[in-house]
Amino acid sequence: MSDRIDAAIETFAGGWCYTRSFTHPYVATRLTPQILQLHDGPRSNPNADVRRDEFVCFGCSPSEALEVSASAAKGNFAICFVLPIGVDDTEVRKEFKALGCRLGATEAFMDNDAPEVVPTEPIIPIVRIADQAHADAIGKAWRRKQILSRDIGDENAIHRVYTIHDGQKYIGSCGSIRVGHVSWISSLYVDADYRRKGLGTALMTRVMSDDRALGITKSVLLASHTGAMLYPQIGFHQLGTLYIYNPPKVLRGT
Repeated sequence: MSDRIDAAIETFAGGWCYTRSFTHPYVATRLTPQILQLHDGPRSNPNADVRRDEFVCFGCSPSEALEVSASAAKGNFAICFVLPIGVDDTEVRKEFKALGCRLGATEAFMDNDAPEVVPTEPIIPIVRIADQAHADAIGKAWRRKQILSRDIGDENAIHRVYTIHDGQKYIGSCGSIRVGHVSWISSLYVDADYRRKGLGTALMTRVMSDDRALGITKSVLLASHTGAMLYPQIGFHQLGTLYIYNPPKVLRGT
């Protein structure tokens, strides 16, 4: 299970950094065998604001996670601490609390290595973004860019995004980012008025079906509590839980 979680973390880092690099490079740096730093790449202006660093930690103690993260952070940072499924988190929570860290959220780390994924037939057609006008419309709906121009319409693209529309109204989308032979499933969204109609499942299974056709053998994602109950129905298995901790105020921005 440890190797499987390590592989999932590498996929998460690759996919997350790709989407965060649309405007400026966001990169992953291995600090120790147990700690991976996700951070802004070098900037030409040394006075430019930097985005929050994220330290993904697996297999170390909370105190080591905080010490290494605080030493390496360029400014504000968060600790993303991973525990395998089934491991009691009581002592970890106590130690982070004693260190002055505040728990912000938890998410389920999940993967799906089914060799074949049969797409669910949607009640509304699913369309892959294949031209700039479509990409611009989705970016406007999200109020930020969702795909780079170089990935639009390219069968070998790193990033593919699929959308659903009811007439002219955008109601949902889901993306896949290739990281080697694995994909990071990103930005699943369905409009609140259209939920519980199977559209999220249809988007996910269409994305993964196309992934398999392109030689991608596994899919990885982070899920909310609700998602963690839904995704096993389409073949996902929970590997562990990611705990997002905010450090003590005295260590932020230093």
